Amino acid sequence: MNELLHQKELCKSCPFLKNCMPLGGEKMMEVYKTDAYLCSHTTEENTMYCAGHMLLLKYCNTYYRRAKFLNIELELTGQDQVFHRVRDWVDHHLNEI
Repeated sequence: MNELLHQKELCKSCPFLKNCMPLGGEKMMEVYKTDAYLCSHTTEENTMYCAGHMLLLKYCNTYYRRAKFLNIELELTGQDQVFHRVRDWVDHHLNEI
C-alpha cells in the first residue's frame, strides 16, 4: 500500500504559482473543488499532495486540516510564490491565453 505524502516545496509547474500558465475556467474549477489536490508530478509509486494547494487553501484542504489537528508540522515552503487570495488565483486562471 502506498503511503500518502505531501510536497514541501512548489513544483515548477504548480498551478498555484503566481506566474503559472492559466488553466482555464473548467480545469480551474475542477482543481478548486478538490479538497486535497494531488501534485501534478504524482505517479502510482509516488503519491504526493500539492504544496501550492495547501498554501493557498489552508484549512479548506483536508490533508492540511488533518495535519494541523494532529499537530504535525508540514514544513511547507514558497508561501510568497503562490497567490495570497483565492480570488486572485481564480482571476488568473480565468484569463486564458
